[in-house]
Amino acid sequence: CPAPCEAACTLNIDDNPVTIKTIECAIVDRAWEEGWIKPLPPTVKTGKTVAVVGSGPAGMACAQQLARAGHAVTLVEKQDRIGGLLRYG
Repeated sequence: CPAPCEAACTLNIDDNPVTIKTIECAIVDRAWEEGWIKPLPPTVKTGKTVAVVGSGPAGMACAQQLARAGHAVTLVEKQDRIGGLLRYG
């Protein structure tokens, strides 16, 4: 999430806005460290390979669902870094 709410935070009038993006990242990092989040690899591999073009939110969500279904996924991106709209707006 690019955290557009931080710029609109009403606390920003007199103080610093709530840094929700930093808070969310810290929660997720802690969850991985504590084992609250566990990777769930697919139980069956299909043997099929699927290419997903574009690494924006939709492309990454598509790749995740295909991988969960047991397909091998190749994510293709024209930019030098992944993220699409999340990174480049």
